[in-house]
Amino acid sequence: MKSKFTLTAICLVMLLTGCNFFSPLRLYETSFLLLFNTKITIMHYTYSAEDFRAFAELAHNKFENYHRLFNIHTSYDGVNNIKTVNSNAGISEIIVDDAIIDLLVFAKEKYEIASGTVNIALGPVLTIWRSYREAGLRDPESARIPSVEQLQAAHEYSSICNVLIDEERRTVFLPYENMSLDVGSVAKGFAVQRVAEGLKAEGYDSFLINAGGDVKAVGTKIRNTPWNIGVANPNLSGELIATLQIADMSTATSGDYQQYFTVNNQRHNHIIDPGTLFPALNFRSVTVINENAGIADFLSTALFVMSYEDGKKLIENFENTYAIWVDAQFNVQFSERIDHILRY
Repeated sequence: MKSKFTLTAICLVMLLTGCNFFSPLRLYETSFLLLFNTKITIMHYTYSAEDFRAFAELAHNKFENYHRLFNIHTSYDGVNNIKTVNSNAGISEIIVDDAIIDLLVFAKEKYEIASGTVNIALGPVLTIWRSYREAGLRDPESARIPSVEQLQAAHEYSSICNVLIDEERRTVFLPYENMSLDVGSVAKGFAVQRVAEGLKAEGYDSFLINAGGDVKAVGTKIRNTPWNIGVANPNLSGELIATLQIADMSTATSGDYQQYFTVNNQRHNHIIDPGTLFPALNFRSVTVINENAGIADFLSTALFVMSYEDGKKLIENFENTYAIWVDAQFNVQFSERIDHILRY
């Protein structure tokens, strides 16, 4: 089902000189509500509603394509997606789109770099937690958490080494029937990056994508001014920790304050530590800034699971990469050399 979007010109900015002297350049905005189970908002400077509508339709179609390919819950006619791969675990290899191969190769490579803190093969464990979370949200008084034994049994089928990818033949195979992929930790940011690259290839060079906290700023705003991206305080006060001023950069935030359920007054968020098989508890949120939205998304999850010290060491492996940590007591820490993109 295609998501519907409405078009809004949110501000009149300036009049350009040259051939467009009499044409007002406006910042337009629209949102898609049904893709990647989040709200995706795009902004773009252009001269007319018609121009923006063409841009928005192109962006929507690209997001819809990745939404279908990376989906673990829904099948689509004529599409071999992640759900298809999971449904054929222990049965047969599946020929998939290049985008799925690229996503899985990306995730396997980054798994090693992040010491296993982001594991797309953790599907069996995440499926258990998802079912308990959904049950707890439906009936909070009866909410409970899975047992250690239940999680450990599922973890026996969560080795990323068993995700078999044949890049030449474009196939994926999960050799055990209890295996399943869950690409939620990397897919959205990866898709944002690919959509942005596709839009740039079509000649668009000044726009912003915000896919539920995964943000990609392409180019600058008017007069070469950077885009302003607010970093929310996870205490849900509506306050901002800081405002990032970025151009041709991406940000991603992982946090415990939106997807969680409560058992005996203890919050259980959706980000599971592969080491403990329980929700990561070090932080309330982690925001990462990198030029690549896929890397920013992956790193924000990894840093949320890691200790502050290990997270600092990890981002040193990536150029022009910065982070903001908010710990369990809402103390805020910034990585080094971030000041040039911060506006407090």
